[in-house]
Amino acid sequence: MIAFIALYREAFIWLRRDKIFGPILMAGVVISLFANIASNWTIEEFSRILFDVGIAGFRITGGLIAILWGSRMIHDAIAERSLDPRLASPISRNTWYLARYCALATVLFIMGLAYFLAWQVIMHLNGQGLTSHIQNWAFGMLFFEWLILAALSMLLATLSGFGMSLFSTTALWIIGIFAPLVAASKDIQLDPLQAVVINLFSSIWNFHRFNILDDLAISGQNILQYDDLVSRLLWIISLLATLLVAGTWRFTERDLN
Repeated sequence: MIAFIALYREAFIWLRRDKIFGPILMAGVVISLFANIASNWTIEEFSRILFDVGIAGFRITGGLIAILWGSRMIHDAIAERSLDPRLASPISRNTWYLARYCALATVLFIMGLAYFLAWQVIMHLNGQGLTSHIQNWAFGMLFFEWLILAALSMLLATLSGFGMSLFSTTALWIIGIFAPLVAASKDIQLDPLQAVVINLFSSIWNFHRFNILDDLAISGQNILQYDDLVSRLLWIISLLATLLVAGTWRFTERDLN
């Protein structure tokens, strides 16, 4: 545990020195300004547009940061040879890998909390009051999505080079968003085998499950059901655990030379 804490602190300091909080702050300011400008384009749905534009911007920003620094956590350590002296001491690769992931997860949590608190201020200044219970859960789901993307990025970084891991993670993110929409579409004709494959894939890799607001709008509900929330959280935990186990196993087997 002492070794894990030391590696965790080292990774967090590395992220801070790598100026990860710079783009987080810049993106937050730009998104806030753009959301305020976009919301003024209409009068009737000011509050909805203000929130939707903001949360979409935060989703993309957090996702890209999770992907970029998830890959860098692995590749930079190997390129700088800073990993060698750590593994020369009695520290397992699993401990090193998980400590790095937890440091990145902490940064993502700080980013999500900062965005959430800032959005309370923005909504209040625009006379919209604080965010609702469902909107709070929508922000929470952003954080869980970032955790999944960070774990996926680190896993793919153990399998390929830096550029390929960035491209692959981003591509899988986009596929995870649109695959369920394709599976649910009645306008796209699929043969039975294609339908089975797409439905199976979209049931496992379904990033649309992070978008609570859209699902509620489609179903015509305005209350988040308890069993639906539990189902989403269990899916997130299962997927995250699978990615972390696969990542630690692959990193243990990887040749670091």
